[in-house]
Amino acid sequence: DNLSCGTMFPFISLAYKRDWGVLLFDPNGKSGSNNYYSDDHVMSVYKKHVYNKLGDKACNITNILIVAHSAGGMATNRLLRNDKDKYILKYCKACAGTDTFFSLPYNGGSNNELKQFYKNNVINWVTSDKELDTKLGFSDFERRSAGHGSHAYTSCAAISAIFKWFDVKMGLKVCNDDEQKMRII
Repeated sequence: DNLSCGTMFPFISLAYKRDWGVLLFDPNGKSGSNNYYSDDHVMSVYKKHVYNKLGDKACNITNILIVAHSAGGMATNRLLRNDKDKYILKYCKACAGTDTFFSLPYNGGSNNELKQFYKNNVINWVTSDKELDTKLGFSDFERRSAGHGSHAYTSCAAISAIFKWFDVKMGLKVCNDDEQKMRII
């Protein structure tokens, strides 16, 4: 309907206000001439722009925060599970989903470190008409209400709750609600 609800611009703007760098992934389609799809795109971009730099002494990446919407959660799952050197688990302070598909594998492939990461660092704000940030349950990770009944609006509806949580995870002063409210048409 609008750029505030149909794009990541508001997330990027709030990140820049906090002086955070941003790397945007688009796992919903193919990526350039390489024709990567979803999980492959995320793994390729992560390897090129994050992983290959983390071992460099000049690297200034100290924290990683993830927002994953819808199918982006599956690609994030793969990223978290396949990070052999555990860089992502070491640097990622929080992973926010918006009506996404996070899950730990139940085939014995999960390790305790990954289970602890999901338990302590992953929240999925899901489609719900309940008030924003209402706790809806816990399995491998916490589920909270996005405060909107439509899948397409979960990201923009939950942005204030997500950034409050990010601020807490980063040890920052929690911002006033009015600073982060978005108008949903």
